Amino acid sequence: MNLEKYLQVYPNDVNELKRYGRVLIELKQYGDIVEAYRKLLTLLEKNSTETKYILDNLGCALIMSGRPAEAIPYLEDSIKIDPKNEAAIVNLEAAKKDLELTALGEATDHDVSIMTDECQETRFKL
Repeated sequence: MNLEKYLQVYPNDVNELKRYGRVLIELKQYGDIVEAYRKLLTLLEKNSTETKYILDNLGCALIMSGRPAEAIPYLEDSIKIDPKNEAAIVNLEAAKKDLELTALGEATDHDVSIMTDECQETRFKL
């Protein structure tokens, strides 16, 4: 079921959106997770612990889908909520490293693999 259809059944239901996101994680459909978590962010109270986890998850999903530049602002926002948020710090460093290597033309599949392994170790807390 795509997000649009899911939202027709469960409009603005935070718990159902989180459940939907967990299913997408298991299916490794990271692009769809991005869409679901962006919607979820519009429904949550800013600067809450729950928001922090969604920001982490969104950043990680973007990294896993090969979009580290898009991940950076979400991970930075998560760190603003909790400056000791180790998962977001690790993932932010991985995203920045990937961007630097890509800019230098030095990114390899191995580098991306390292980045996604780091993301996997700290990912998806909800």
